[in-house]
Amino acid sequence: MIRYPQVLVNFSVPHKRPLEELPEVQRAISTVERELGVDGRVVVRYSGTEAKARVMIEGTNQARIAVQANDIAQALRHALERGGPTERGGPKTPPHEPPSERGGPKTPPHEPPGGSR
Repeated sequence: MIRYPQVLVNFSVPHKRPLEELPEVQRAISTVERELGVDGRVVVRYSGTEAKARVMIEGTNQARIAVQANDIAQALRHALERGGPTERGGPKTPPHEPPSERGGPKTPPHEPPGGSR
């Protein structure tokens, strides 16, 4: 097995939008993957425990993969600054429910005349 140099870039993110929803990030990743060919790999993911993103690249040229990792990180930062969080970060209830089902003011259940006692 060949061991390649590795670069890891970690940075804080304001929110975690699915990477599939960020076309400029997908383009940046695809560009680097094409440049690396079979001589490297790219991993971009969010931390599972922190509000951080991680960009890891392995390749034959340490200086080049450092630039590539920073290019992808910059594309992700830019995409997250422009767009707010998606529904994943928003309300947990489906949007089709009436407001009373989403924690809005609730009317008490109807009590029959004479009470229930």
